[in-house]
Amino acid sequence: MIQEITTFIKNKATLTIGTDLFSGHRPQGVADACDVVLESAGGSVYPDLPERADITIQVLSRAKTYMTARARAWAVYDAIFRDYTDTGSAGWTLPVVTLGEEYRAMVIVPLAPPQWIGQDEKLRHEFSTNYIFKIVPMGSPIIQLSNNQTPLSTTDVWLAISSGSCTIDWGDGDTTTATGASVTKYSHNYAAAGTGTYNIVIHGDTKNITDFRCFNEPISGDIAQFRRLTSLTQLQLYNTSVSGDIAALSGLTSLTILYLFSTSVSGDIAALSGLTLLTTLALYNTSISGDIANLSGLTSLTWLELWNTSISGDIVSLSGLTLLTYLDLTETSISGDVTNLSGLTLLAILYLYGISVSGDITNLSGLTLLIELLLYDTSVSGDIANLSGLTSLTFLELYNTSIDTYTQGTLPDWEGTTINIQDLGLDQTEVSDFLVDLDNATGAPGNGTLDISGTNAIPNAAGLIAKGNLEGKGWTVTVST
Repeated sequence: MIQEITTFIKNKATLTIGTDLFSGHRPQGVADACDVVLESAGGSVYPDLPERADITIQVLSRAKTYMTARARAWAVYDAIFRDYTDTGSAGWTLPVVTLGEEYRAMVIVPLAPPQWIGQDEKLRHEFSTNYIFKIVPMGSPIIQLSNNQTPLSTTDVWLAISSGSCTIDWGDGDTTTATGASVTKYSHNYAAAGTGTYNIVIHGDTKNITDFRCFNEPISGDIAQFRRLTSLTQLQLYNTSVSGDIAALSGLTSLTILYLFSTSVSGDIAALSGLTLLTTLALYNTSISGDIANLSGLTSLTWLELWNTSISGDIVSLSGLTLLTYLDLTETSISGDVTNLSGLTLLAILYLYGISVSGDITNLSGLTLLIELLLYDTSVSGDIANLSGLTSLTFLELYNTSIDTYTQGTLPDWEGTTINIQDLGLDQTEVSDFLVDLDNATGAPGNGTLDISGTNAIPNAAGLIAKGNLEGKGWTVTVST
């Protein structure tokens, strides 16, 4: 609060922080004529009104001569007290400086006029004035983001507000008023004066913001400042430098979409276990950790991306998330048997590569809506032929797994599909049978890609003929030689 009060005094008395006005202490070597705002003893709180506080502030004014020091003290006194009494103002809104909410000084009362308190060790005169600031919050939190912009760059902020309006202060003197219940993009072009850091401050009816998006921008800030935006249904801050512990979001129980991927957020995923309305959760490429079991109750999820996080646990915890259409757990510490995903029949995308999962792929044969299935660098096993019912596949990557069998049969027309089944140790018959079956199933043009090389055997004559046929249909085919 002392920084807000110091900035308020700066604005009212036309002083300069860091030059002739200081907050909390007065550094050595500064000008003789200056003022410092100190937190003083005293003040009070109200148990029945916990949001209100009376804060005691001391202003010390110093100068070489008595009259100059006196004039400085009275200038502050006149600016913040006599202005109040003369205009009959009902108080002032304090400037936004630190993380939190907007505050209002309802009354500012000096305990006495400025008093001379003597001279310091360099014989400079000092005057002291104590003030009581009667503070109450404005009722809506403030959003403040640091924006590291280059010349002529544009920043976009998307907002939806159920009622009222918000002001977006872009930090360069320009502001924009945001209104409307439908999400709207508000853009600002920064001037070509040079690279700089601007503080974007959003205030007003922020408690009514239902959708907040600022992504792919050079912004930073603490995620904690969103904790009081309890009307939020969407929060998208991806590809930014936003940081902080996701525990701050645990109370945002109206959230349905949360995109925090490629940010500097951290914390335990258990903090999100109560956000049961979530349909989309993308936290990949962050430092978030915890047990995947904490998400087992988020049964409304349709989209879950957790790759490249420190999340661990058994994949069985997700068996009840039957509405999932997109699941990406790659490069995590999650493990378990893929059999536990057999009931997720709405899945279109399943990425499990590079994690400690195992089990027979036969159990995935019922996921007939799958478009992309990436299981490489895992310990899954079974017969490739058991995936022949996945007729919609466009990507199938099974290399470097424990899958080591293909039984001749009927494959679907995987036209345009990328199939990577190299390094499975398939024998010559299995390799050749796969090539022949794929050729028989594929019309022209095929335009697919097949890699069945590596530790797999060289195809026989029939297999090589099928390879040539596929290539004639537009396929790119790689085999062992």
